[in-house]
Amino acid sequence: LYNVTPKGYVLAVYPAAKTDKEFAIAEGTVRIEYTAAMASKNLEKVILPESLRYIGNFAFYGCENLTTVVFNSYYAPTLEGTLTGKAANITPDTVGDYPGFDKLYYYEYYFREMDVVARPYYYSNFVDIVTSAAADNITYIIPDECEGYDSVLYVAYFKPSEETSGKVTHGAAALDFIEAALKLPEVADRFDKALIDAAINAYNALEGKADELASVDVALINHFKKVRAEYNISVVENKIARLFDMAKNEFSFERLKDARASFQALTADEQARVTNAAVLDTKLEELTAAMGVEVDFTKTFAEHFPDEPGVTPPDITEPQPNNTLTIVLIVSGAVVAAAAIAVAILVFIKRKRTVQ
Repeated sequence: LYNVTPKGYVLAVYPAAKTDKEFAIAEGTVRIEYTAAMASKNLEKVILPESLRYIGNFAFYGCENLTTVVFNSYYAPTLEGTLTGKAANITPDTVGDYPGFDKLYYYEYYFREMDVVARPYYYSNFVDIVTSAAADNITYIIPDECEGYDSVLYVAYFKPSEETSGKVTHGAAALDFIEAALKLPEVADRFDKALIDAAINAYNALEGKADELASVDVALINHFKKVRAEYNISVVENKIARLFDMAKNEFSFERLKDARASFQALTADEQARVTNAAVLDTKLEELTAAMGVEVDFTKTFAEHFPDEPGVTPPDITEPQPNNTLTIVLIVSGAVVAAAAIAVAILVFIKRKRTVQ
């Protein structure tokens, strides 16, 4: 019944489907595109799949007999607005044609300038412009457990039903993991840190919910674990590659300590796939020779040398005043001033004798 893209986007509903009073969008659909089912005038009820995430503007515009929308997704699909198509020209005299106006907009604010509202009304996903009289008779049926259906836009569009669409297959934890896992690359390295971290956090939350974990495709979980392992290996290999000449200093000690700890945190399979793992032993030998003592990473660098006093570097951010220099400058200034006074007295006496 639909023109569906590989990504699960419904581009258009074929004419045969537009004669139905009730039809369901196929599971696996992610987005119902702009104008996809527009002007299906016989349509009274539409059933949306759990996989749905987006509903384009004008998707069900002109479906004048549509009164029931059944949602099966845990998260309310995003209702997309656009800056094209019909825009409402609403004035204080015509606002009565929009009985739901105050559910979505603040009356005084939008009529404050030139007594006209046009800009806000670009949501026409179902039947007509949101809050209009034509779209004021739509009831929605939502799952037992869900989020987002109480947003102002949904409340402005729909009246609630006492009926529910049942329990969702994927709860919040499963959906968050699926979304994060689908963003992962086919092959990962250390530069994919943000994507990997998001997927790891989502998977950790999912592991605590056995029923939701069981609802996720095993292939997707395996892909996540494969990519996570590739990322872990890439991070460790990079840390090992950055182990340069070992010296008797805290920098060399801490860098080798971090690389060894990261390697040891890997699974046995991951450790076996680290191509430069042998370098760790070589660098440990170099550090032992440079420090002259047996290296123990349970201790700090300084604790390896208890008999060597630490050197405290000077605080260059707040230099202390040089008191000796200050005294010298004060004394010098006093001497110069006294000499100047003496010269002035001699000149005065000489002039006085000359006048006499």
